[in-house]
Amino acid sequence: MEIYERGNLSTRQPQTQAQKLASPDSSSSTIYLQTPTYNELRLQNAFVSSANNDAADDACSMKSALGGSQVFPQLLDTFSPQGALYVHYYQITVGGAQQLAPNRVASKPSLSMAFLRGPQSIPGKQMLSKSYVVICIDFQPKTKVAKPIWLQSGMKVNPNNGAMSSTLAPIIPYQAPNPQPGTGTHQYVFLVFEENSAGLWATIRSKPQARASIFDLFNLKAFRAQTGLNNLVAGSFFKSTHP
Repeated sequence: MEIYERGNLSTRQPQTQAQKLASPDSSSSTIYLQTPTYNELRLQNAFVSSANNDAADDACSMKSALGGSQVFPQLLDTFSPQGALYVHYYQITVGGAQQLAPNRVASKPSLSMAFLRGPQSIPGKQMLSKSYVVICIDFQPKTKVAKPIWLQSGMKVNPNNGAMSSTLAPIIPYQAPNPQPGTGTHQYVFLVFEENSAGLWATIRSKPQARASIFDLFNLKAFRAQTGLNNLVAGSFFKSTHP
C-alpha cells in the first residue's frame, strides 16, 4: 500500500496527525493524507500549550497546599511535581486542603494525571510509557501516625484523557476514610511514584521488611528506600474529621 500526501511531493511538510481521506478511486489501495494548515497547527499547539499551563498551575497550587500542611516534614522532605494529579470522588475533585466528610469519600476515587510536559514531547512520551504506584495515606498530625489505606501498582496513564488505571490487583484495596472520635483532623494524602522496573509486587515479595511495614508502624520514607520509589511525580490531599 502506498501513502501519499496531497500536493507537490517535492515540497512536503512534516505531517502531524495527518488525516486519512477517502480515495477518489474506491478500488485503489492508495490512501491520501491531508496536511494540517498553518492555522490548524497553530490552534493545536495553542491548545496543548494551554493544557500544559493549566497542569502547571494546578501542580503549583497543590505544592503550595501540601507545603502549608503538616505533611512536611513528617511524610515528605521535598516535593517537585512533574504533573498535576486529579482525585475524583462523586461530584468532587480534590483541590488540596479541602475538609470533606467521610461519607463523601467512602468509595474509591478515580484518578487522572496531566504531566507538565506535553504528550508530544520526548519527556512527555517517556512519562506516558511508564508505570506508576499510587498510595493513599491516612496521616494523623496529632499523633504523627501514618497508615496506608490504598496501595495500587501498575498504574498507566491514558494518553488521550489522562485517566489512570491498572490491570493488577491492589496491594491494599481502598479503605474508606474513617477518622475516629478524639483523633482530630486527619490528612488523606495521595502520592504517585514512578514504579521501578521490577514492579512493586515483586519488590515487596522479595523484601519481608517492606511487606511487614505496610501493616505495622508504617514509615513512608523507609518504605520508599526499601522499594525504590525514588521519583515522586505528583500528589494531592484532603482533610477529614469524625462527624
